Amino acid sequence: MLFLWQQVFVSSKNVLLKDEPMHSFFCFLLCFVWLPFSAFAQKPDEQVPYRMNVKLEGGVPHGLSNKAFRRSFTGVYEIQFSTSVEIFSGFSLGAAYRNTLWNTPDNKIQGINTNMQTNGIGLRLGYDKRLTRTAFVFGSLTAGRAFTRFTGLIYETDSLLAASGGVVDAYTYNYGELQAGVYFYTEGNFAIGLNTGITFTNFGFDPYKLALDQHKPYIDSDLNGNVVQLNLGIHVLFGFIKKQGAADTGTGE
Repeated sequence: MLFLWQQVFVSSKNVLLKDEPMHSFFCFLLCFVWLPFSAFAQKPDEQVPYRMNVKLEGGVPHGLSNKAFRRSFTGVYEIQFSTSVEIFSGFSLGAAYRNTLWNTPDNKIQGINTNMQTNGIGLRLGYDKRLTRTAFVFGSLTAGRAFTRFTGLIYETDSLLAASGGVVDAYTYNYGELQAGVYFYTEGNFAIGLNTGITFTNFGFDPYKLALDQHKPYIDSDLNGNVVQLNLGIHVLFGFIKKQGAADTGTGE
C-alpha cells in the first residue's frame, strides 16, 4: 500500500506544483482529512457506535488533469462500494471497489461517442469521529489498482498511427484517493451523508494512442501530467456489530 501511494504522489507532484487552484484545494482536503486524527483516544460519547460498516457511494467525477483528458471527456458517474472494520479507537481498515464512466460529449469532441470505463479496487484506511448524537465526520486514504478500457473509438488506420504502435484501448495503473465527508444516522443503523475527494493516478492520458487526434487537435503541453479527478457525491452507510458502552444515535434503535 505504501509503495502504491509513493508511485501515485510522485507522479502527481508536478501537477500540484504547477496548478495553483488544485494545489490549494489539495492542501484544504488534506487538512480536512487529517483533522479528525488530531485526537486518537475517544470517550464513550465520541465513539462510532458500530465496529463494522458497509458504504455505497454515488456521484459525478470531474477531471482536473491532464489538459488533454479534460478537453476530451466528461464524467458521467462514479459508484464506490466499501466495507471496513474498526481496528482502534475510530480508526478502520477495509477494502473499496469503484466503477467510473466517462464520455466524449459533443461540446468536446463532435461526431463520436467514446466511453472510458474504469474499475478499481484498493485498501482503505479511515477515521470516523462523532460530532453530535447522530452526526459524524470521516476522513480516509485509499490506495489501489485500476483497469480502464475505452470503447466506441472511431479512426482511420494510417501509416502514422501504425508507426506509433496502433490504438491502445486498455490500461492498468495505480491510484490513490483522499476523501472526507459527513454523515448522519437517520434510523437505527442506517446513515446518509455527503463526501468529497480527490483521486490521483499514474495514468498519463494520451489521445494519440486512442486516435482522438483524428477528431480534435491537441498540442504537446496538453499531455503534461497524469489523470487527476475530483469526486463529489452522496453515500449511504449501514453499521453492524454495535459496541457495548458507546452512546447510541437516538434514532429508535
